[in-house]
Amino acid sequence: MPKLLFLISTLFTLSFSSAGTTVPTSASSSSTNATNFQADFRIINGVQASLSLFPFAVFIYTDLGDSGSACGGTLIAPNVVVTAAHCLYDNKTLTPASSLTVSANSIFNIQNNPNIYLVSKAIPHPNYKADTAANDIGILILSKNTNVPSSSFAKIYDLPVSNDLTTAAAGWGITSNSANATVSKVLMTVPLVISSSSNCKSLNPSYTNNDGMAVCTMNQNSQDTCYGDSGGPLVYTGVSPYPLLGLTSFGNAPTAASTPSDEKPPCAATGGYGFYTHVYYFIDWIASTASLEKSSITYSSGNSTSPSDQKKSSNTSSSNINPAVPPLISVFSTLLAVLSLL
Repeated sequence: MPKLLFLISTLFTLSFSSAGTTVPTSASSSSTNATNFQADFRIINGVQASLSLFPFAVFIYTDLGDSGSACGGTLIAPNVVVTAAHCLYDNKTLTPASSLTVSANSIFNIQNNPNIYLVSKAIPHPNYKADTAANDIGILILSKNTNVPSSSFAKIYDLPVSNDLTTAAAGWGITSNSANATVSKVLMTVPLVISSSSNCKSLNPSYTNNDGMAVCTMNQNSQDTCYGDSGGPLVYTGVSPYPLLGLTSFGNAPTAASTPSDEKPPCAATGGYGFYTHVYYFIDWIASTASLEKSSITYSSGNSTSPSDQKKSSNTSSSNINPAVPPLISVFSTLLAVLSLL
C-alpha cells in the first residue's frame, strides 16, 4: 500500500494567563512542553468562510490532560454533530464524552466563541478501524440544544456523486506547509474537485467509486485540506444552502512515499488526492444512532435508499471500502480554559 499522508501533528506553543489562553501562533519542534497543541489536516490556499454559508460548522475540542486536541464537525440537528471517528480517539483509546467540548454558530475558533456546549455522548461507528480508518465517522450528542437556527442544520446530500459536482471543505487552522505556519482564528474554506481517477484507487487500494464509503478529490491550484481539518465538512456548493457530502478523513500523494519517516508529507502536493467519508453512505446508522428520521436530515426526498442498501441488494463488495489513515487530532487548549467560557 502507498505511504499515506499520515495525520501526524505539528506542535504549537500555547501561552497561558489568568484570563485563559491565547491563540497559538508559532510552530515548535518540542513535544515535551505541556502547553502545546497539535494540528492535523488544515486548509491550504483557501479563503475566510462566511457563517451564512457554513452555519453548521462546529469546532470540537478534546481535553487530553496536559494538552488538548481539536477537530471539525457538522450540526445536523439541534444537538447532533457528525465528525470523523478518528477525532474521538486519543491514539487507539476512545475519548470519554466528558472530555469533549463543542463551539458553534461562529466563524471563530473555540477560544473566541462564547457558544460552548458539553457533550453527553460520543459514538464512533461500531466498525471503525483505527489502522485503516474504515467507517471513519462518529456522532456527538450535545448536552443541550445549540443556539443555531433549525434552518441552518446541514442536510445530507443523498444523490449520486459525480465528478462535475462543485465542492468545498471548511476548517480552522494553519494555512501553509511552512514550519512557521500560523493558526487561523477564523473558519477557512477551499474549493475542491471530485475525481474518479484511477489514481484514487492507486493511492487508496480500497477505493472503488465516489458513491461508496469514501469520496475522492484531486489537488488543483495548490488547494487542499491539510493537518487539522479532520472531521470537518465537505459540501456541495452548486445549491444553497450547501448540503453535506463528506467529512475530512485523509490524504495521499505519489510523493508521500519518498518523504522521510520523521517528516510529514506536504499538503496540496502535486498529484495528491484527498479522501472524505461519504456521509450518506452511513445514513441508516446516523438516523438510528441519533434517533432522527432520515427524511429530516437528507437533502432530497427523491432518493430514499442508502448507498449501502443499494450495494447490498446488488450483491457487490464495495461496502467493504477501507480508507486508511492513522487517527490523530490537533491540540488547541486545556479544558480549564474552555470551561472558563461556560
